[in-house]
Amino acid sequence: MHDALRARGIKAAPAIYLASSDAYMSSVSAFAATDGNGVRIRLPADDVTAYSSLATELDAALSSVGVAPTDVDLVLDLGFVETGSVSAFAALVPLIIPTLPHVNKWRNLVLLSGAFPENLGSLTPYVPGAFARHAAELWRRVSGLTSTIRELGFGDYATSHPVAATVSGPWRSASNIRYAEALTWIALKSNMDRIRGNHTFFDICSQLLKSTPSPLQPPGFSWGDGEFHRCASGIGGPGNGTTWKAWSRSHHISTVVDRLATTGAP
Repeated sequence: MHDALRARGIKAAPAIYLASSDAYMSSVSAFAATDGNGVRIRLPADDVTAYSSLATELDAALSSVGVAPTDVDLVLDLGFVETGSVSAFAALVPLIIPTLPHVNKWRNLVLLSGAFPENLGSLTPYVPGAFARHAAELWRRVSGLTSTIRELGFGDYATSHPVAATVSGPWRSASNIRYAEALTWIALKSNMDRIRGNHTFFDICSQLLKSTPSPLQPPGFSWGDGEFHRCASGIGGPGNGTTWKAWSRSHHISTVVDRLATTGAP
């Protein structure tokens, strides 16, 4: 994969876990030495909270891949968060960050989590629902308490649950939109219409566009917004489960980037 990315001029940084095998660490070390793009160390919640041994294990990982902290993005991946875990992590993580080894030397220190539900089963077709963007809330709370130590990067799983669903056999979902706003996602789905199939996506796009006020950003805000407006007009094809997620994710990323640039928060 890295050979293909390199051939396209794409700068990629391989990711490791503290528990990665010696063989994998050796491969990452070779890629890092060849490409010079550094490495990402991803710490799941269990590693983050086991902070008594974290310094030793991080230094061992750095030694295994042969890079300095200044060439490493350290990612604190807390997985799925909701109201209760946001409060717990918001109290704990600011205590852990100052104890991290090389805390001011990491190329980037990133707080990553996700809050989008596993599925949209709780929604009624054609009735908009809202889900709190807990990952953004957690970042705001933690960064507010650690800003004097160092800058904290933001990461989330966009409009997907942190744990990918396991699907066996053919699978279809009702057409749906997962639309990020400042503090929430608006989610809207259709029913399972065996006659119209994916064309029900036109209906939910039109419904959001005609809402008063409409939550939709202008078509030029993101690739996804352009597609939502196109589908609201019934032009072209309706897409499918893969493209619906991609369009929602495109809008989500643009929302986060725009908010970070204009408000300093995701």
